[in-house]
Amino acid sequence: MTNLALGTCDFGDASEGDDDPRAGRLAAAMSRLVGRFGSFKTVGDVYVTIADEVAGLLTYERLAISRFHPEAEASEIVFERCLVPGPSRVGVLIPMVGGLVSRLLAERRPLLYTIGEDDRDAGDPLRRARGIQQLALSPIIIDEQYYGAISINSVDVERYRPGDLWLLESMAGLLGMLVSGVRLRHDAQRNAADAEHLVETARVLATTRDLERTGAMAVARVGEALGGACALLVRTGDGAVEVAAVFAPEPADVPRIRHIADGHAASGAPAVPANGSAVEDVDTAATRARLADQGVEDLILCPLHVDDEALGTLMVLRLAGSDGAEVVPPRFSAAERDRSRRLGRQIAPAVLNARLHVSMTRALHESEALRRIGQELARDHDTGRLLNLIARSTYSLFGADYVGVMRPAAVETVRWDVVVGNQTDVHIRAGAHLHRSHTVRHLRAGEHLVVQDFPVDPPLDAEEYIILREEGIRAALALPIMAAGRVLGGLFIGFRKRRLIPPADVRFAQALALSVATALQAAGELGEPTRTP
Repeated sequence: MTNLALGTCDFGDASEGDDDPRAGRLAAAMSRLVGRFGSFKTVGDVYVTIADEVAGLLTYERLAISRFHPEAEASEIVFERCLVPGPSRVGVLIPMVGGLVSRLLAERRPLLYTIGEDDRDAGDPLRRARGIQQLALSPIIIDEQYYGAISINSVDVERYRPGDLWLLESMAGLLGMLVSGVRLRHDAQRNAADAEHLVETARVLATTRDLERTGAMAVARVGEALGGACALLVRTGDGAVEVAAVFAPEPADVPRIRHIADGHAASGAPAVPANGSAVEDVDTAATRARLADQGVEDLILCPLHVDDEALGTLMVLRLAGSDGAEVVPPRFSAAERDRSRRLGRQIAPAVLNARLHVSMTRALHESEALRRIGQELARDHDTGRLLNLIARSTYSLFGADYVGVMRPAAVETVRWDVVVGNQTDVHIRAGAHLHRSHTVRHLRAGEHLVVQDFPVDPPLDAEEYIILREEGIRAALALPIMAAGRVLGGLFIGFRKRRLIPPADVRFAQALALSVATALQAAGELGEPTRTP
């Protein structure tokens, strides 16, 4: 007998059961468990059946099965059957250092534990409140690794004796075998499902070359494959990082996930990990602290690349539970990280294909639009028709929701020559006041204005931007129409959803603004120009 400061522990010997009349009952119980293996759908089914069979061998008031988490230095109670009053402990993490678990691991054998008068183990107060006097514990070993422990509790101080431990140890050994068998079966099923999922993902991604749809499909497939974990696709473009698509099992979580992704992109953390061939773990203290503050329990950053071309990063998140919850979401397993890597390798070519298709299609459309506008400028000097052509071409090519061409009219007044996509008449009502607006001040200075998430990016006073506010515009691009160093007016392009406006968009819009200036010059309508500073 080994005396502990907080009680006593006895270690049994499995050989003590050689002549025990209960050996026949144990053999029958093990036979029943093995015979029922095919009916176990989950590890939880194994726990329930083990609890039933242990009760036929050793009576208890409480049986608990815990799983070890060495990386967290904690043991988590994953199953509990309690016949005495008290709160459930399932999901609770218990420190392994200095408690019964650490003693069990050190001795590598089952043990008996009698509760002393002092609270030296984290579970002693609750055990005493329940009237528990004695415990018997045995480790559960799977693939030569400690998986967890099974314990039975008694309200009698000397119910269990060293000669009983071989029964518990035998059941713990069978429990480990059954859990391992169920996990192997699940792995096989998951591998088969993964293979089918990869084939289906390839088929789905092949149905579109639209980058936005490709991103949305990709993150949805990843979220589904990883059991509903939130996923994002992040790609780089023109030296910037853009959150291209977001997925969350609950639609209400989408803004939260996008906020986390935007924060990660803006934090200076690499959007594409340096190691392009493997899943990159987030292990810096600063990153983990920042993510923890945002409610992220675990994160996978999976680089997307084809050959040497880095396309972006697939982010897969596991969110922490609500404040104060004792149950901590599990971290991503090695199998889940491997699955994300395989999905990332499959998604990357689809993203590249969509991006190339978008670039090629856009270049062709832009070239054709500018050619058509040039032809019209050469043969038609009707300002109204030319501006309408340019506005509608801009509306179509940008996929915009609002396009307008504005020019100075009378003193301290702005008029709109053409507006496409408006839902209100605010441009008419506000014309007399727009000359004092921030947008017009930018244009008069010969500067363009980019708004990517009104009124947040850049920070703007919503009251100052009446058209954006009343038309529900989230992103916008306003450019000066200039000729011979003079500002003739402005070209305004708006979108009713948040949108990144890269430099390529600005360059093409500048070409369209130049076409407007050419049309006005050709028609001799220079209005009341203002020289740039």
